[in-house]
Amino acid sequence: MRELIERLTCVRRLLQSRNRSMGFPLNATELDDVEQDTVLTVLRRMSDFRPFAPLESWILGVCTFRLRDAVRSKMKRNRRNAPLEAEVIEACANGEHPMKDWSEVEILLRRLGGVEADVIRLKHFEDLTFDQISERLDLPANTAKSHYYRGLSRLRSMLAGA
Repeated sequence: MRELIERLTCVRRLLQSRNRSMGFPLNATELDDVEQDTVLTVLRRMSDFRPFAPLESWILGVCTFRLRDAVRSKMKRNRRNAPLEAEVIEACANGEHPMKDWSEVEILLRRLGGVEADVIRLKHFEDLTFDQISERLDLPANTAKSHYYRGLSRLRSMLAGA
């Protein structure tokens, strides 16, 4: 048990390294929580470990999975708690937003560019469903959704920086 505890000290370094390579999506407190969850997961799943490779390699996989899961959860929380740009665009359409005209929205979408901007335009300006957008752009529906939400996230960053 002592040897296992000593080998688990790599968890903090692995998580910090992965968090850094992802652009620091989690702060120190959140990373501490992920570390605790990862250690508990490793201890609970030790019976799944097969010694074909070093234990640390297996722990790296658990760290990566737990970190990605925590980042996904944080993104979902942020999406629920922050006003989405889609709501701003819809408010503009109803004349409820202080933007003078659509040109400000179009400027942001031009800065966003690419398929993400196209999907947002089709969704909000033409009121198409994701299935219709996927047909129009020759993309799978889930890919269209991914472009949509990624585009909204980038728009959120642009608006926060503006």
